Amino acid sequence: MSLKEQFKTGKMVFDGAMGTQLTESGMGSGVCPEEWAVGNPDVLKRVHDRYLEAGAHTVTTSSFGGSRLKLRQYGLEDSASKINCQLATIAADAAGSHALVLGDIGPTGQFVEPLGDVTEDEMREAFSEQITALVEGGAQAVLIETMMDLTEAGLAVEAAYGVDPQMPVIVTLTLNRSPDGFRTMMGMSPQQALEKLSPMGIDVIGANCGSVDLDDIVEVIDAFTQHTLLPVLVQPNAGLPELLDGETVFNRTADEFGEAVKRYTSAGASLIGGCCGTMPEHIAAAAAVLAKL
Repeated sequence: MSLKEQFKTGKMVFDGAMGTQLTESGMGSGVCPEEWAVGNPDVLKRVHDRYLEAGAHTVTTSSFGGSRLKLRQYGLEDSASKINCQLATIAADAAGSHALVLGDIGPTGQFVEPLGDVTEDEMREAFSEQITALVEGGAQAVLIETMMDLTEAGLAVEAAYGVDPQMPVIVTLTLNRSPDGFRTMMGMSPQQALEKLSPMGIDVIGANCGSVDLDDIVEVIDAFTQHTLLPVLVQPNAGLPELLDGETVFNRTADEFGEAVKRYTSAGASLIGGCCGTMPEHIAAAAAVLAKL
């Protein structure tokens, strides 16, 4: 069975937060997470291993900010290919033959003209460089995540298919509640996202992160399933962010996460993972629910 068919026909557990785990493993503030992860491969592999032990079917590369445009703020833009390839190699080593390696693509932090000063070609080429390196390192599919701008998301999808026309591609948006329903920061709805991205041939649509509580995710799933038959992936945070002693924390427990996952699968989501604040125990709770389905 191909990866594309697996997404369509099965229920899969994705892994959880990467930044949370790296921070707890000693990564300081102000550093480039991708460079730190490359410099601490044993730590990174342990993070991947913990999620696999929890029941995840995927290993997501620690390359969220790995595009040349994002790495530029650390003076590392010319190391983009090397960094991404190394991160994918570490993930593939952890996955072995038992898990799917997802090449993680996050926002560049830039806007294309006329909103910003980056051309569409520059952004597409930055994504292409990153995806090429991730595939070289062992990524089998691309996860384009935390997208708020559909232009940027579309360019990332174009880049993925430019690297490999058969590439399994997943896109997740970051949505927040508004008076008009759930919208990205740029005001785009799930329906508008589908109108743009579905014709491009993506394999999975969904949502991750955002200031959305666990209880709100069912509505997010409904917002997608009303307009598509594509598999839906949700990777929520472990609740709403709270500020405690100057630090952002997420306080929803693994048990609460597991109970929420029951509602997500009933609503039509077939792919479940976690974002900020989720830990291996949250993923284990999700895996326990899906194992019973």
